Parts: sequence; C-alpha cells; structure tokens
Amino acid sequence: MNLLLASDFFSQYGLLIILVVLIAVMIIPTMIRNKKDGAKRTEMMNSLKNGDRIITTAGVFGRIISARETTIGKVYVIETGEGKNVSYQEIHADAIMGIDTKRDIVLDAGGNDITFADEDKTSDDKKDETDTTATESNNAEEQNVEVKTSKSKKTSKKNTK
Repeated sequence: MNLLLASDFFSQYGLLIILVVLIAVMIIPTMIRNKKDGAKRTEMMNSLKNGDRIITTAGVFGRIISARETTIGKVYVIETGEGKNVSYQEIHADAIMGIDTKRDIVLDAGGNDITFADEDKTSDDKKDETDTTATESNNAEEQNVEVKTSKSKKTSKKNTK
C-alpha cells in the first residue's frame, strides 16, 4: 500500500520537483557570478580618481576631470578628444564600463608588432637579474669548493711530511 502511495506522489509531483531542481541549477550559478561582478565593479568605481582614463558603455574614451555627488548619484565630468578637438561631457557613474587600458600598436621597420616590447624587456631584465644572481651564487660556491680543495691539498702535503 505504501508503495502505491509513493508512486502516486511521484507521478503527481515528480515533474514539478525535477523542474524546480533544474531551474535552481540554472539560476544559482548566475546569481553567484553576478555577485562577483558587482563586487569587482564596486571596487573599480571606488578606485576611480581624477586623471584616470575610462571607457563608457557607449564606447566613448575619456579622462576624468572631476566628480561630484548629486541627487541621482555620482556624476563625472570627462574630457574626450585630442588637441584642438577636446570636449567635455558629464556622465553618470553607471555609464562607466571600465578603466581604459588601450595602447597604440607599435610596429618596427620590418612590420613586426613590438607593442609590448618594453614589458617584455622589463621581464627579460628581471630574468637576467635572477640569472646573474644565480650565476654569482654558483661562482661563490665554486670558489668555496676551490678554497676547500686547496686547503685539503695543503693539509695532505703537511700530513705526508
């Protein structure tokens, strides 16, 4: 009798339970990701200061000139354009997509991309410094070995006399 009741319960509510579980599996990861993205955005917004280069959600690149708090939230004045074509815009904080990290592409005479050559050189210099330090420590160890060897030779000569 209990088996009949259990199968009756599953036939009535089984599909509903499966649907609820599937929806939960789809919604929970999205909520977690949104919470992380919100925390990153809040951190970025709190770190903005005058002079920072930004990009807006509309794709406008600019430099923050000033910021002020208003009744509708934080408003930034940004400078856009270059040279004689400079203009100023007021934008709401929600219109800022992120910090501008774009760099011009730099090509050498052969047409090779050397945009990040200065960063590569810096990492190579750091690598060379560690290699130099390792070489110096190896040389010091070799000198210690040579000194120990020469001492042992002198000691063995004294012992033979």
